[in-house]
Amino acid sequence: MDEDERARLAEFVTGRTPALMQVAYLLTGDRHAAEDLLQSALAKTIPRWRTLRHADPEGYLRTPRRRATAGPETVRSESRQPSVPPARQDR
Repeated sequence: MDEDERARLAEFVTGRTPALMQVAYLLTGDRHAAEDLLQSALAKTIPRWRTLRHADPEGYLRTPRRRATAGPETVRSESRQPSVPPARQDR
């Protein structure tokens, strides 16, 4: 990965993490599970960063998140109370 790609990746992660975290929270209903889900999706995306040819890598991130939430341990259930949602940083 060259310097331009590293800078683009860092800008994407820094700029989009709050919004991505909120989506992960909505999918899981738990802050810690949301953090794990986002980290897992990023871990699967970063090695492929160089091959992402489109301007919006969030589309690529959706697939690992969606697949990860398919398991019963991450899907929000009626019996679980959600933890405190992540704070929005763009206010």
